[in-house]
Amino acid sequence: MEPNRGGAASGEVATLGFASSKGQAVVQANERAQDAEDGRREAEEWLAERAAAQPSAPRPAPVAEDSIPRPDRPSKVPMAEIRRQMDVDKTEWSAIRSSGLRNLAAACAERDKSWKGQRPDRIGAAAAVLEEEHPRLKIFSSRWVTYRLLRQSFSKMRSYSSCVGDSSTHCGRQAAARRVARAPLRTSSPAPSSQQARPSRPRTAKPPPVAGPSHCQARVRKRRSHGPRVYYWHWLSGFRGII
Repeated sequence: MEPNRGGAASGEVATLGFASSKGQAVVQANERAQDAEDGRREAEEWLAERAAAQPSAPRPAPVAEDSIPRPDRPSKVPMAEIRRQMDVDKTEWSAIRSSGLRNLAAACAERDKSWKGQRPDRIGAAAAVLEEEHPRLKIFSSRWVTYRLLRQSFSKMRSYSSCVGDSSTHCGRQAAARRVARAPLRTSSPAPSSQQARPSRPRTAKPPPVAGPSHCQARVRKRRSHGPRVYYWHWLSGFRGII
């Protein structure tokens, strides 16, 4: 009967050890779940603080009753129709298009990116300046015509920059012709001045140094404030080492 008691005791010990290890696993799982819940709650609080710290988006300006609403597909509206709605002549229309190109260049539009890849703040600044220069654009709601003009100007900028270096295109041939026409102007001599330049005096070669020690050379200096005795004294002082 003694061996049976020993086996039962060892079985009880194994059961207690399994139960204790299982309890530790449950405790660790609960701790990990609690840590995850705490992290999620902290992330939500951080996001809420960031949202409260950011300024609220400005409300859109009220649309005037006589403004032209934005169509469903602004890109399908012809430019001739936009010009007719604006009621401007050809000169003002060309000035608006030129201002669009200039404002895009001033806003540092990135030509290596698409229109959708441009920074909204830069495009918005270019649109605001364009409307200030040409207030007639403000009759359209939501700036849909202003952005349409800027987008077309940006497309022209990209197409020009891509073909200006290609001599097989029309833009490339024109650019090459302009460079050839400007070359003689750069290499030509400057225009003569109204006053005739004075001829420069020829430079006289210095006499070769006298052979021998340096203290034997005659040091004759022409000074206006001294007489001939000083000249003789300077000439004689070079021979002191010999006499």
